[in-house]
Amino acid sequence: MGREIRRIPKNWEHPRDAKGKYEPLSDMPQWNSEEATCYQIYENVSEGTPVSPVFETTSAMEDWIVANWKITHEAAKKFIELGYAPTFVWKPGTKPIAGYKALGDQEKKKCFKDKPKN
Repeated sequence: MGREIRRIPKNWEHPRDAKGKYEPLSDMPQWNSEEATCYQIYENVSEGTPVSPVFETTSAMEDWIVANWKITHEAAKKFIELGYAPTFVWKPGTKPIAGYKALGDQEKKKCFKDKPKN
């Protein structure tokens, strides 16, 4: 699954269904920079649901990413810098690997470009 960092308010609770599962949101609420002071990682292949807790700082997010995704601090920092990672990355003759894991691979990192501006 592709992943992206979204800015959210500290008290934001992503909607859940009756069973407690996150409901996909194709259109996230829009907040101004004074309201959206925290960070949360979302999968973005479907309409988008959270895959992380809410973080008040990027350093807290980095530590969580390293511990939970089992990647290097370098790769976690690159993910935070770009704000996203695709589902998979590969080159001819190799197996696909998760996009966020490729961020720590010097050869595969070449596949990443700055996130397109909307």
